[in-house]
Amino acid sequence: MLSQHGQKKEISGRTRNNYRNAVVELFNYAQTHDYLPKGIPTAAQATKTVEEITRENEVFSPEDMARLLNESPARLVPSRAIKAFRGVRTEEMAIMTWENVSFKKGYIILRKEITKKKKRRIIRIWKNLRMWLDSFAGLAGKICWQWNTPQAMFQAWDRVARKMGIRAGANRFRNSYTSYRVAQIGDTDKVSRETGNSPEVIEEDYLELVTEEDAEKWFKIRPSAKRFAELRACAEQWPENPIALLDGDDEAE
Repeated sequence: MLSQHGQKKEISGRTRNNYRNAVVELFNYAQTHDYLPKGIPTAAQATKTVEEITRENEVFSPEDMARLLNESPARLVPSRAIKAFRGVRTEEMAIMTWENVSFKKGYIILRKEITKKKKRRIIRIWKNLRMWLDSFAGLAGKICWQWNTPQAMFQAWDRVARKMGIRAGANRFRNSYTSYRVAQIGDTDKVSRETGNSPEVIEEDYLELVTEEDAEKWFKIRPSAKRFAELRACAEQWPENPIALLDGDDEAE
């Protein structure tokens, strides 16, 4: 597979199978709507799936997450903190608005139009997450207003993290929350409802990745006094009618 710059790009077995399945569906659609003869196997169906190698989920250490939240540009903090301490998917985070954050009730409300599974999720704002978000209470509009797509948002995050010697990884924020939350409460069914993952996926991929002691450190990550002041200043300068300014090739700083 070639990247957008024409360079060869390695993809996982799962990604390749996902692309194959999409092409098969396209050919099936063509047959259903009489664009192709029915009853004849298509070229897409003749292609083979490949083995999917399950890799162990990577997580941030509490120390690295504390650095990311305290030292990155302040405008990245709200979205990063929500993902780190509530496990919201990148695709969900990209379209969330401040209206989804109920500071008064202490919950984040993800409508079914936002969630991947098209089921509403209501998740509590933990004490340490509130410390990262309180400065932004009363704002409106998209939280991640700087980027047009989830991919552009992640790429910007990753560039900033790499400058700090930390690899963000495509799912590392969500993996970290799920892992530390399972270690904290030991209730896969509850974590399943919080994250929108199935209990089976959580039991297979997230058990025993981190310790209970690690989880205690994770959910005690708080802003430094210097960061508190920076977050207040950032909130005061937040645009009233945010318009996406950055794409995947621009810096987030």
